[in-house]
Amino acid sequence: MDKEFSLTKVHIIRFGGLSQKIYTFKDGINIIQGDNRSGKTTLCEFIRFMLYGFEGRETDFYYPYNSENRSVCGSMNIKCGVKQYEISREYSASQNTLTITDTDRAQPFVLPEGVCPGEYF
Repeated sequence: MDKEFSLTKVHIIRFGGLSQKIYTFKDGINIIQGDNRSGKTTLCEFIRFMLYGFEGRETDFYYPYNSENRSVCGSMNIKCGVKQYEISREYSASQNTLTITDTDRAQPFVLPEGVCPGEYF
């Protein structure tokens, strides 16, 4: 797809040191700033996880800190061209769930076999 891609919202439910965080983005350039250890890199890694999963990467670092829950999850809203989608993912030792919704139509969107969201969008 050769369309303009942009993030509109990121909702981190559980990922590394972040939980129940919502980030909204405007059209154009957005600047993420904060003190050391405030979650800037974790936010970037979450976006990477949403687009590409954990394929071939170590996962222990991203499980929630100070929690018995050994899963990571959240969602991300994107705009690709004029269409809008929500990408939701949950990962644990026993499951790896990816759901994409065409939010304009409120219908599931199915990627081509073997293609991840980061490759498609």
